[in-house]
Amino acid sequence: MSKGKSLQKQKKEDGYDWMVMPDAYFATALLLCDNLLKSQHTLGNGRKIIDNSIFKKYFRSPHYNHEVIRPLVFNFKQGIELYVKGLAGYHSEEYLFSHDIREIFEEVVQRNKKSNSAEKYKLFVKLHADTWPIIQKYYFGLYIPEQYDYAHPDKMNISERYPRCGEGYDLGRYYSWVTIEKIEEIKRDILALEKIFSSAKRV
Repeated sequence: MSKGKSLQKQKKEDGYDWMVMPDAYFATALLLCDNLLKSQHTLGNGRKIIDNSIFKKYFRSPHYNHEVIRPLVFNFKQGIELYVKGLAGYHSEEYLFSHDIREIFEEVVQRNKKSNSAEKYKLFVKLHADTWPIIQKYYFGLYIPEQYDYAHPDKMNISERYPRCGEGYDLGRYYSWVTIEKIEEIKRDILALEKIFSSAKRV
């Protein structure tokens, strides 16, 4: 465990929140995906693009729909963090007080490895193996077409909510890459992780 990080005891009343909050964040991300996909229109050359109807519908604002990529991905990542913490608390009665998804995951795997429960250890090893290929796309910003390296992990879940802080990765020229295809990809990732995490909750 990293220096300065502490383990939080799972409280009895936390159980309900851990089961509900991750789903709520995932649902918010999915609602944004669906609204973006509904906002598409086709150009004369057959190319489908995202227009700016969301902001006009709710705020009569001139902003373009691609701006919602930041709260969309932030909500997705917040849901991931809470799923991992919740499952750690549910199965191990403790979770790491941190926003670093990789660190939280590694801590719970190592703690269960040291415990007497081979079943719980196998559960988290499998959960990590099944989910990390998707999670790392959003931990390192690899969902962004211009982002190719692993040098800027988002350890504070901050890249989308506070992009000028100098930590994590840069979303780059997101007006150019927030496309129908990209939103469809993110939606597939949300649905895939939700299915895996939901199964783990029922174990």
